[in-house]
Amino acid sequence: MADKEIVDLTAATTPLGGAELILLTQGGNSRKVAASDVAALANAYADTAAANAAAGVAKRRAVRVATTANITIATALNNGDVLDGVTLATGEEVLVKNQSSAAENGIYVVGVTPVRTAQYDTYDEHPGSLIVVEEGTTNADTVWLCTSNAGGTLGTTAIAFSQANVAALPGTMLKSDTSANLTAGYTATGYNAGTKTTGTFTPDPANGNLQRYVNGGAHTLAPPSTGGGDACQMTIQMTNNGSAGAITTSGFTKKVGDNFTTTNGDDFMLYITVLNGFSVLNVVALQ
Repeated sequence: MADKEIVDLTAATTPLGGAELILLTQGGNSRKVAASDVAALANAYADTAAANAAAGVAKRRAVRVATTANITIATALNNGDVLDGVTLATGEEVLVKNQSSAAENGIYVVGVTPVRTAQYDTYDEHPGSLIVVEEGTTNADTVWLCTSNAGGTLGTTAIAFSQANVAALPGTMLKSDTSANLTAGYTATGYNAGTKTTGTFTPDPANGNLQRYVNGGAHTLAPPSTGGGDACQMTIQMTNNGSAGAITTSGFTKKVGDNFTTTNGDDFMLYITVLNGFSVLNVVALQ
């Protein structure tokens, strides 16, 4: 079986209508993609590689299929056997991860006599490895991390795999160190801050920038904390109930807009901006 570790890509660029296309070739397969997409992917790969290095991820490998339960390796990984809905062929690699004797876990090559793949035929090649499973009714497109510690003995020390959560690479990425023209919006669920009956309400941006609450008694409204930054914007929708009390403000550099009321059922939209130590509250009555 050909080595399936992701090593490199060869590329050629072709200008087209003022934009560059890059021809990516790997294992004889080619496709054209925009140069900007390749740059974004390269940045994401670099970030992931750095994170993996910090987390101790040693190797990455792709296999065709993975086990879902304990198997008899000698007779379940032969040519023509079916594993997780996939018919195996000689030379293909299989992630064995569910053995009753966990020391048997690892990556095996399908054949008359299944053996561990050469890239994982010692114990210390396993810890920290990420294994991508390509096919299978249960395990297709999943990623598994070997969570065992280094220093064991192959065939004696347990080898454990845990499924890793890996988000798909988005079509467009916005990073804190880059700029982009966003052409699509998003929806969100506003945070319910509950009913305030007394004391001071200081909205927490950690709960979201869109919030709502009920005025159920006299209380004070204060600007949100910016934490480690120096800026924050929040929109808060407030509704008076039958026990609504007078609202005072504290800590704002400036309050503008309408006056609060205590009338049952009155609604208000509160727009808060905090920047560089200054804070503004704009109150808009909705009746």
